[in-house]
Amino acid sequence: MKNKAHLETINHFSCVVLDAAKCHKAWEKAFNVQIPAMMAPQEDMPDDLLSLFNNVPTYRGGPWPEPKDYGVDQPLLAPFYQPEQKMIEVKAAGCMPSLTEFYDRFGAGVQYFGIVEGDNRDPFLDELKERYSVEKLEELFYDPMPGDFCVAETEKLLGFNICVKQDGALNGLIEESIPATIEAAIVVPALEEAVRNWTEIFEIQEPEIRTVMETGLLRGKKKEFSFRYARVDGAPFVLYLVEGTAASPFADFAEKNGFGIHHITFRMDEDRAAFIARMKNGLGIDVLTEYDLEDRHYIVFDSAELMGANIAITR
Repeated sequence: MKNKAHLETINHFSCVVLDAAKCHKAWEKAFNVQIPAMMAPQEDMPDDLLSLFNNVPTYRGGPWPEPKDYGVDQPLLAPFYQPEQKMIEVKAAGCMPSLTEFYDRFGAGVQYFGIVEGDNRDPFLDELKERYSVEKLEELFYDPMPGDFCVAETEKLLGFNICVKQDGALNGLIEESIPATIEAAIVVPALEEAVRNWTEIFEIQEPEIRTVMETGLLRGKKKEFSFRYARVDGAPFVLYLVEGTAASPFADFAEKNGFGIHHITFRMDEDRAAFIARMKNGLGIDVLTEYDLEDRHYIVFDSAELMGANIAITR
């Protein structure tokens, strides 16, 4: 592709949950922080939500459908800000049509990550459509925040959809509330094909495919793991493309979803034991799996339903 995207401009993850109020409290408790209050409840939507936009948002090229009622309050959460102008967004499933579609297909989880492309945004999206028939899923125009958000349907190419933004500025009004995300693991159905797509679509060197064979833990039981992966550098955090084969710690996720962002990783040093205790005892979140990769030990928590993402920690 002539107009490639640039992974170094990734500046946020977007997660989807059913109950945003419970999710907000869980993030505060897990990371022992205070996160800004949530935004408008569902009874004030869609009018208050749409007032954020200076143009009418579109969904699959047409108007937004009516919000779906899941029987719980559907507020928008304030973003969870990280160092270096990055953030994690968590939104309730009924707030926007793309969230509803994602939740109905996969349940709670990480919907996309956002990249900032500036003047390259439209040429990049145009070339994705021309070369790969990638359509725009949802397009939003924010006011007063700069730039627009366009979710592109890249699931078959990359393993999940991406959100391509023109401007990623956060207005300098940011107070960091959680540590920085350092890694993410992305399940893809065919690793060689995914590596080719990532290399062609993004401005990166082709990553090497490697194989891991080891003994790990899956839901507390020892298991022989074997999986292949490719490490993608050039982003603000490392991205691992992994195959969700039957012998891997990603197998259950692959069987349920087929593809997608399996977990996001935070580095925990001195706060490691306290974090594990808060997750297990304070929130009742069990460890999903433990495994070693590139001289690091990973503990992945089964936290997607409550927190919008499986959270992993490593030293």
